[in-house]
Amino acid sequence: VSKWILLSKYMANTIGSHDLNYLTMESIFMPQHNQEKNCTDQILSINTRNLLLTKYFMYAGNLDTRYGIKNLVDAFILFSSKNNNEISLIIVGSGSEYETLLEIASLNMNIFILPPINRFLINMYLSKAFALILPTSPQEEFTRYFFPSKLLEYMASGSITISTNLPCLPCEYHEHLYLIDDNEIETLKLTFKKLFTMSKVKREKIGLQAKKFIYEKKYCSAQSVRLNNFICS
Repeated sequence: VSKWILLSKYMANTIGSHDLNYLTMESIFMPQHNQEKNCTDQILSINTRNLLLTKYFMYAGNLDTRYGIKNLVDAFILFSSKNNNEISLIIVGSGSEYETLLEIASLNMNIFILPPINRFLINMYLSKAFALILPTSPQEEFTRYFFPSKLLEYMASGSITISTNLPCLPCEYHEHLYLIDDNEIETLKLTFKKLFTMSKVKREKIGLQAKKFIYEKKYCSAQSVRLNNFICS
């Protein structure tokens, strides 16, 4: 094999060659054009729980422990107790923490837990979010060898995205994200506070720049050009 396509630069070390000829292609953005729009029942269900709020932070994805979801919820509870419940947290997904999160939500009126919903609805809520959050700990070993595809959907929505500084993130992403060093409860709580007080103009500017970056650099056509150039070089 003379050329390699790798998900992250750290994969090169596992192959064992010091002069490996490789291209890092962490993900490809492919928007769904034939989205399901017959969502009346789900929209009504969500409306009855008052999820279409003026301000809400949002996480959508795997609800397993290693993705930092418990720290996210604990930090939000601490933050919201100081802000008179002016903003909510919406979590969408499935995983080992789902039942635990439902119990927590039953005790906190501004936390809402939803099972997976169709892509049309998820994109609608991503685009209307106050901010989106990716709280996975960068200390987890697996974060060197994967890329959270959900991050592309977050950024493509136009809403500002908060993310831990994962090892797998190429540097070109950094300026388009609100990066934090870790997913400790105190760090997340302070991040909620900073975003809550950030001007709407600044939040929207960061979010829209991220969307432009995804569509110009990570869209399937742009990535295919990179791949073709690498193979033909």
